[in-house]
This record gives sequence, structure tokens and C-alpha cells, in this order.
Amino acid sequence: MSRVLRRAWRTLGTVAALSLIAVVGAPNVVAAEKAKAHIYIVASKSFCASTGIADIYTGDGKIEFFLTLHNSGGAAGKVDVLPVRYYDDGGINESAMDMLIDVPVPARATRKFHTPMYTYKAHEHELARCTVKIGNGREVAIRVIHLQ
Repeated sequence: MSRVLRRAWRTLGTVAALSLIAVVGAPNVVAAEKAKAHIYIVASKSFCASTGIADIYTGDGKIEFFLTLHNSGGAAGKVDVLPVRYYDDGGINESAMDMLIDVPVPARATRKFHTPMYTYKAHEHELARCTVKIGNGREVAIRVIHLQ
């Protein structure tokens, strides 16, 4: 074989090998680059509101959480949200019964929502602070608004 043919054959072999690697390796590259959801709470735009004594017969009050979630990821996702209440007498309410399950947030979007109104014993203690747990993450403090 002449020198020119050997060089052409080597070049062709290298191109074929690179093409084969690109085709075979493509699924791994796509899997590594697959978009994921990254959902977090926007604390500056979230708050909880407490009514104080809303029912004069029972002395109960109501608390509602108004939350803003943002997904900075490239894929839509769902997240569990757990509202946590701290009271001025040291009491904490972190009930799994209050958890919002699979709250959807589209990719690269911000969504606002609110929880149902939760009842608390306003005649025994007052709301001191609110936090929210997103998924299995840490607690994020949000602003408290007292309506009365």
C-alpha cells in the first residue's frame, strides 16, 4: 500500500471510530444532560396571616399560608410543602396532616398558591413565627402578618 492510501485509511478509521463513539455514547450524554426540576420557596414573596381570635365562642383563630414557589430547573416538577407554626408560649405545630403533597411547578416558572386555613387556640397563645419546609429540605422562615 502506498503512503497516501495508508494515511487515507488511518484517517477514515479515525473518523469511523469517532462516529461510532458518538452514536454509542449519545444516550449517556443525553441522560447526563437531562433536565431536572429545582424548586424552592421565594421567602420575600411568601407570608402567613393569622386572625387572632376569629371565633368568640371557642376562642380559636385561623392561620393561612400564602406561598410563592419558583422552579429554576429545565423540567416541571412536584414538591411537598409542610407549613410550620411557632407560638409565643414555645409551642410548635408541624403536623404531617397539614402537608401539601405534590404541588406542581412548571419548568422555569413561578407559582403562587395558598393553604387552607388552619385553626389554632388563639385564646391560649399567639403566632410568633412561620416557616415552610419544601420536600426534605431545611425550614425557610417567612413573614408573619397579624390581621387583628
